[in-house]
Amino acid sequence: MFGSRAVTIAAMTAPEPAADPFRRAVDGVLAGEQLTQRHWQVLHALAFGAMDALDLRDVLAPFGGPVDVSAVLADLSARGWVSGDGAGRMTHTAAGRAADHGLFDRISALRRGLTAAIERPAGEVRAPSGRRSRPA
Repeated sequence: MFGSRAVTIAAMTAPEPAADPFRRAVDGVLAGEQLTQRHWQVLHALAFGAMDALDLRDVLAPFGGPVDVSAVLADLSARGWVSGDGAGRMTHTAAGRAADHGLFDRISALRRGLTAAIERPAGEVRAPSGRRSRPA
């Protein structure tokens, strides 16, 4: 049922080597919120719909590491970001959706900034106006 969803989420947030600048930057954003990669993975997975622990296990399996998310769900619940539906499925609260959107926007901005820096020709700088210029 969640096979294609797992691929989609894995493609968006697959773990990268710890030495990678993007991964370090994401870890910094998450640490500022007292979150781990697993918190982010669970929170963002729930953006695709309500899931129980087995669904989350399947979706998060491609990321490796332990997939027992009970402690992460307890923490996200204590923050008011997720809640249960009485049938064992967890879903975002309004605050959880806002947190997911905020983190997604910040992480996407990091990705765009790093991508732009990699794609910029050597020696090119941005003028204060935002226009491209070359050093004199």
